[in-house]
Amino acid sequence: MGEEVIESREEPESEEEERQMEWNSPWEDPLTSYVKQFDGLIGDQRTSKTFGETIKGIIAAGSLICQQIAAHSAELSKGKKGSQRVIRLATGESTQRSELDAEHLTKRLREVAVEQLAQAPEEELWLIAESSDLRKPYAEVMEYLMPVRDLDEQLVPGYRTLNVIRLTPGRRGLLYHRLFSSHAPDFVSEPAEVQQALSTVSQALTPLKAHKTVTWLLDSGFDDIAVWRTIWEQHEHVVSRIYHTDRTVAFQDRQGQRDADHASPPLGLCGSTPGTSTQHRFFVTRLATSGGFMSGCQW
Repeated sequence: MGEEVIESREEPESEEEERQMEWNSPWEDPLTSYVKQFDGLIGDQRTSKTFGETIKGIIAAGSLICQQIAAHSAELSKGKKGSQRVIRLATGESTQRSELDAEHLTKRLREVAVEQLAQAPEEELWLIAESSDLRKPYAEVMEYLMPVRDLDEQLVPGYRTLNVIRLTPGRRGLLYHRLFSSHAPDFVSEPAEVQQALSTVSQALTPLKAHKTVTWLLDSGFDDIAVWRTIWEQHEHVVSRIYHTDRTVAFQDRQGQRDADHASPPLGLCGSTPGTSTQHRFFVTRLATSGGFMSGCQW
């Protein structure tokens, strides 16, 4: 979030050179096999073809501009209206018989990720939650634009996003994605959005918890007892950077005895889940490189 990435890409000198950059594989490559897992959401063959070719065009072009996506697709670049097929797919005009909206796509992404994790031998599963701004500084007519901060801390139109990435040694993937706006009619609050993400991901991982340890890795924006309580109640672990440094951490030995004389400086919060007998081991440490604080909690 703190840095803006500017990509330098050499432009093709001619239409012929641009066509040579198309994604054109003579065999069923891993991407094609992966995209096939979304066929159940698509109601007709033409939309299925456009969907697959659009993904290939995005990867080959390194761009979200519809004309460039079409130009880098072996199928869409054949006709003069290839970019129109991409536009109609993105706007939903050509997907009336399909379920290619954000909710169904992310749900299928989550299902595929869980299926892959079930086959993974690793016993540790890390979940990285991230909240960031999607900036649209030049947008004027997009629905429900809300003010967000740009890299200079100035207000610009945009949206908020919430993402959860699953990570194991050698594997990673998206488990949750949600774009929202405080101006949307169904918006409740950002904490409610966070709670929805926590519960949705945890429910999807329920079949794996018998043989995998789930740990959330959170930045300081999630330093909230309501967030940690939900994670604890889901029988999951959490490691979080501390934002609220005005709270004290009381020392507790292995027998559960608290010692007020050895309380830490104001660094964080510890304790058991209210209303339950679940106990949590808690530690706070200063990061040598960044000068920040990191807390870890285990149920």
